[in-house]
Amino acid sequence: MQSRHAEQHINMKYAIWLGIGSVIGGALGDFTFKQIYDALGDDLSVVVQMVLVIISLILSLYGSSGHIQPLYLAGTSVMFMSGLGLGWLATVLGIGGGPINIACFLVLLGLEIRPATIYSIITIFFSQGAKIIQALASKSIMNVDPLMIIVIIITALLGGWLGAIISNRITEKRILMLFNLVVVFVLILDAGNLIGYLV
Repeated sequence: MQSRHAEQHINMKYAIWLGIGSVIGGALGDFTFKQIYDALGDDLSVVVQMVLVIISLILSLYGSSGHIQPLYLAGTSVMFMSGLGLGWLATVLGIGGGPINIACFLVLLGLEIRPATIYSIITIFFSQGAKIIQALASKSIMNVDPLMIIVIIITALLGGWLGAIISNRITEKRILMLFNLVVVFVLILDAGNLIGYLV
């Protein structure tokens, strides 16, 4: 079991199939969200979305806690279905899906936190990329402030750069601890947003 962990690395074939599944999942998730929005309306769909995000964050914390025995699944079909499901879920919830993705990769594939994070980034890139392409095609993105887009891109690149530096200097255990702390912070923030929205 220990040697299996030591040999883990990013498999390019797996990454490609994960990306393909994420693109399809992202497109399906966008379609699903529009159906939910049309059926429930603005206010109720937002509440449902917030509640589902909170539930998913709680499940992510439990999945990364070590209380669930990893399944050590493998194969291109597993990666495709993972990308499909996670891409769909992240788009329906309206979030990148990082915490959910990482927890799933820890449990389903039995990965360490570093490769799980890389596969999560691949999933987010392709699933949200599909959403951006759809927004460009429908010209709905034209309503977004270009300055805000530039600021988001710059801060995302800066955050990724700082994260990579920190990740290379600390242990897997500390990375997992930081991950759980961030998830708890986001969970508290989302719970506060939900209460504020309802009140």
